[in-house]
Amino acid sequence: MLFTLALLAAVALPVLAGTRPRADRITCLNNLRQIGKAFNSWASDHDDRNPWFVLLSEGGNVDYPLGSVRAEPWFQFSSISNELSSPKLLTDPADSISPHRIATSWDNNPNGGLLNAGYRNDAVSYFLNVHSFYEIPRSLFVGDRNLGHGPSPELCGFVGGYAWLLRPTDRWINSIHGEAGNLVRTDGQVEQLTNRDLPSALDVLQYDSGRNHLLFPVLALPPP
Repeated sequence: MLFTLALLAAVALPVLAGTRPRADRITCLNNLRQIGKAFNSWASDHDDRNPWFVLLSEGGNVDYPLGSVRAEPWFQFSSISNELSSPKLLTDPADSISPHRIATSWDNNPNGGLLNAGYRNDAVSYFLNVHSFYEIPRSLFVGDRNLGHGPSPELCGFVGGYAWLLRPTDRWINSIHGEAGNLVRTDGQVEQLTNRDLPSALDVLQYDSGRNHLLFPVLALPPP
């Protein structure tokens, strides 16, 4: 009997291990879909503008002090907390790079609050493109943070801080979903892309002379 159970376990464990990456990718796609919907819902109440274009008095942060946290993803994601059910959706289950943490509330609680210094960007697995516009439905919006980026960010006037300029040569770094990743566009479309598919997916005309400034979490990977 014990031999039979051991044999079944030996057969089942590799199968279960193989299903985990697929389940993580599906969860990640669902996270991004809900994040995209939350931003769209927020923007629909603010003349199709995202929080970094809206005044503090109207719920945005465009007039928040420059050189502050406006250029940090956690801060911008927290602006849509009323539309996004939980900050848990900001964490990709496949993102296991230490000391990554999962936030469970939108407050400053030291035990899971996104606004607490112990969490913030450590609880965010996704980059945010502040050059995304609803007038361009295919604008790149949010995606997995394992997208390679240059060694030096540049000042982005949209957030009053530094952000990484997206390059046509950027590729997924093998760390979260292998050499692949997920992203969502301003029209809500979610895509799962390999490095082979990525160049054509990034080739979308944008405002500001074709520039895309991405806000990466503090734990964003170094350039490839």
